[in-house]
Amino acid sequence: MKEQFGKKKNIIIPEKSGLAVLTGAVLFGHQPTSTAKRMRLTYGIRSWPEWDLQMHLESKRVYLDGVNRCKDIFFKYFQVGELVECCDEESQVFQAVRPFESTLECTIYTSSDPNPLYVTDPSCQRLGNLIVPLPRIQQGEASKILVEITMIIGNNELFVRARDLVIGRVFETQFDMC
Repeated sequence: MKEQFGKKKNIIIPEKSGLAVLTGAVLFGHQPTSTAKRMRLTYGIRSWPEWDLQMHLESKRVYLDGVNRCKDIFFKYFQVGELVECCDEESQVFQAVRPFESTLECTIYTSSDPNPLYVTDPSCQRLGNLIVPLPRIQQGEASKILVEITMIIGNNELFVRARDLVIGRVFETQFDMC
């Protein structure tokens, strides 16, 4: 230390440096301070917007209940490099695509790309699912099934919450961000 930092007058080398690190970790665990961090990956979900000839590949077009939709779109919540605080959250309301489905499968993806277009891009990886049971509806009321999907940044985890806006049920899961 003295050879490397000889110009410094006071060099302090604690006798139990490992204990100092452990004590700091325990104190942080009991009294965490809010510190911003940069996102290591882009986080989003698979969505099915209306198909757009100018933006989407023909191979991604599917016809669902009278509407041309684009499958496998990466809907971005948080972007790689973005500065976030603990408890930052982003929400979006989605409409059920297919009438009479009993569940909505919310598939969460990550990407090293700041702006992936499709969840099938080479930079994307499936992180996991959140299955949301959907309420039963009457014929012609599919447009009334709305689900709010929220992603919340934790200290080292990503929380995903889905709230059925028809009857208010909430479903949650979490993933490690390490």
